[in-house]
Amino acid sequence: MIDLQSLSTLLAEPGADGAALDSAYLTIGQRSDRWNANRGAVESEIELGAPLQLPGVRDARTRVAERESAQLDSAFDAEKWRLAGEVREAFWQTRIADNEKALAARKVTDAIALAADVKRRFDAGDVARTDWNQAEAVVRSAQAAEADAQGRHFRAMRNFLALTGLDTLPEGEEAKPTTTEIDSSHPAARELDDSVALARARVTETSATRRDPPELLVAQRHVEQRADRLRVQLQRLAELRARELEV
Repeated sequence: MIDLQSLSTLLAEPGADGAALDSAYLTIGQRSDRWNANRGAVESEIELGAPLQLPGVRDARTRVAERESAQLDSAFDAEKWRLAGEVREAFWQTRIADNEKALAARKVTDAIALAADVKRRFDAGDVARTDWNQAEAVVRSAQAAEADAQGRHFRAMRNFLALTGLDTLPEGEEAKPTTTEIDSSHPAARELDDSVALARARVTETSATRRDPPELLVAQRHVEQRADRLRVQLQRLAELRARELEV
């Protein structure tokens, strides 16, 4: 008889030669001669097998798993670095938009003051109406520029809010970078190196698994004839008859 528990334990453990067993499969079948000679022959078979994972394949898959883990970590660090760059860009865009809005408001104030002075001089007869009209045009132009600056500031602030969750800009200046050169420890460089290493590991794995692996197969077959079944039935009938006589 096949001890399925012991065999499953065997399939889960690596072999002594370094080979390991892959996912096992179970096959159960039964055949009879009912549609042929009909002599009562019944053949039952149970088969348990598993592909052998050779040492080269196992090592290649292990390297792929290690490279995938390293590539995932470096990609996460690179994504944080890119997000920090987006936050930095949004911060400075908002700072620039804030300064432009303040400058546009100051220009509107200066234009209104200039228009008021021209109006007084026009009322005194010192300047012509065209000068007053030009001063009024400068005011309208400054007000339009201020509206544009306010729109740019609003959009920049909304972008900064979406990235950081902050509705106001932090105080202080940004720390200056200690170096402007990219070395191997830079997140973008590590992500690129790990991606190349992962691609090479996958090529090695493909080469190692190019041919079908051998299989470990354990099977048991049982053949039963009609005479055997009849003998068992007669024996049971005789036992029942003997019990009835005893009673």
